[in-house]
Amino acid sequence: MEEEGYNIIPESELAHLKPIGSRESSNSTVYTALWTHEGAERMVAAKSCNKFREEEVKILAALRHKNVIKFLGLVKQKFPPDGFFIVTELAEKGSLWYVIAQNRGNWQEYKKPVWMKWAKEGAEALMYIHQKNYQHGDVKSPNSVITADDTLKICDLGTARKYNCTASTNTVRGSYPWMAPEAMGVSERQEVDGQTRKACKVTAKADVFSYAVVLWELITGKVPHEEKRGQFEIYLAVVKKKERLEIPTECPDTSLAELMARCWDADHRQRPDMKEVHQFLVEFDATDATTPTSLSKTTAASHHSAPANISNRKRRQIAPAIVSMKKREILGMLEYRQEDDVKIIKTIIIDFNPKNAESHLPGLPAYIIFMCIRHADDINDDRKVKALLTGVVNGIKKTVTNHFEDFEYVSFWLTNTIRLMHTLMQYSGEENLSSQNTHRQNEHCLRNFDLSEYRQVMNDLGVHIYQMLVDIIKNKLQPKIVPAMLETDVAGLFTIHDSQNITVESLIDQLTTFLTVMNNHGMDPEVVRQAIKQSLYLVTANYINDMLLWKDRCFGAKGVQIRYIVSELEKWLQSSKLYDHSMEETLEPLVQIAQLLQAEKTTE
Repeated sequence: MEEEGYNIIPESELAHLKPIGSRESSNSTVYTALWTHEGAERMVAAKSCNKFREEEVKILAALRHKNVIKFLGLVKQKFPPDGFFIVTELAEKGSLWYVIAQNRGNWQEYKKPVWMKWAKEGAEALMYIHQKNYQHGDVKSPNSVITADDTLKICDLGTARKYNCTASTNTVRGSYPWMAPEAMGVSERQEVDGQTRKACKVTAKADVFSYAVVLWELITGKVPHEEKRGQFEIYLAVVKKKERLEIPTECPDTSLAELMARCWDADHRQRPDMKEVHQFLVEFDATDATTPTSLSKTTAASHHSAPANISNRKRRQIAPAIVSMKKREILGMLEYRQEDDVKIIKTIIIDFNPKNAESHLPGLPAYIIFMCIRHADDINDDRKVKALLTGVVNGIKKTVTNHFEDFEYVSFWLTNTIRLMHTLMQYSGEENLSSQNTHRQNEHCLRNFDLSEYRQVMNDLGVHIYQMLVDIIKNKLQPKIVPAMLETDVAGLFTIHDSQNITVESLIDQLTTFLTVMNNHGMDPEVVRQAIKQSLYLVTANYINDMLLWKDRCFGAKGVQIRYIVSELEKWLQSSKLYDHSMEETLEPLVQIAQLLQAEKTTE
């Protein structure tokens, strides 16, 4: 149904709403939902809002671009009477913030096929929005979402508005880590951390500033202003001290660093517009500029003298000299003598303590081993490769066997085994395995050896270690399940037995410990999810088995308790950015039991 130029969706057409946990720092709750319209079903995103902001809806309805989230319609809720849902297409992979956070330990590898594509898509979306005479007003990685086919789309135009060059604001619009200095002004009657500030002028150039922060996130995989404590510290640094984010050493070229510096100019008139930014990125990508320069760590303030037209390719001539091809060919190799492979294995496997690994690069042993393999491949010494890989496999087996009850050891070596296997696949030189590599990555592929048999050995070893991990999880969780879930009641219900201080919170604390260790080791996110799913299946199965043995506890009040337990587990999954349909399925048997018990209560 059309109304005021946009589609109105009946509330009855939305079903199965589940909160999305990947929209960090959003002020509204976003759900996945099943939309049934004229017999057709599709999964959509539905943002719940307590206030009707017609301007946001009209802007969303007016914008039609492949890199702007597609608006599908508005749902006016019956309760609360002022509530409504903004329904858009679903971006299956979640926000850019979430994608970076999930892959932060391996971001420099993960980003290579996609970061420039996403940078260009974000710039193109903002260029389109500005050409329509709108300013987004809250550009940040949580407001950029990634679809299943790795397309970036700008979303959440709740602060968007028509702009002109003299528009001023008396309220803070945006999010501080990404905000331009002129956007941090508030009316003199308002305070932030006890400090008053004057009104300021804000234009679309504030979006340019914020976009450069997102670009910085794409390059570094880091959190902007993470070291600052609160909004006022960011305000002091950005506005008063004119500090900017540190130009990363990962920046692939000085001209890109200078682009960010210009976007962060304190004078918004000196910043490029999004059309110029987009054009620069298109030209930059076309040159395949992937060779890092010798950028030292510095801040954007040191680049403010850059010439205005940074898209001019003559600018590339001022970049520091690039190392010669001969040196680049041995980049990432570790030369060693064959008789030293025992020392290498002893140092980085047998004697390595994972409890001290947080200060190291995630997957460090795997990368060191691969650098040794690359050297052996470069000199075409098959004996060195065979001796090294055989020693590595035996060393990992020995280590996990000696520490079969230690979750940190087993998690650490599962992570490194998988990392080494994936690295051997990525740099195998086989076309079907390296098709997603960049040109520079393909230069590092193995040239002389086929290690497919060793990849299979590593795969089998990984499966073995994963089973050890699951066994540890089982042994740690099993003693807690009955006390936490059967012997402890919800506050307000009568207690059956003394809980011995083990509650559902104790169970969740144990799950949190597992998750934290795996994430700290940089474990593959899919393996982490699978391990947590195994944990929940274990909890569900043990609960059901024990409850059948204790039939005297199968009464209506237990249904309420089970509902509470499921709710607490779902909250934990959401806060851990793990909640989705597959995780929901692990808890479904508990929900069904709760329904049966409560149904039995009503029939009694």
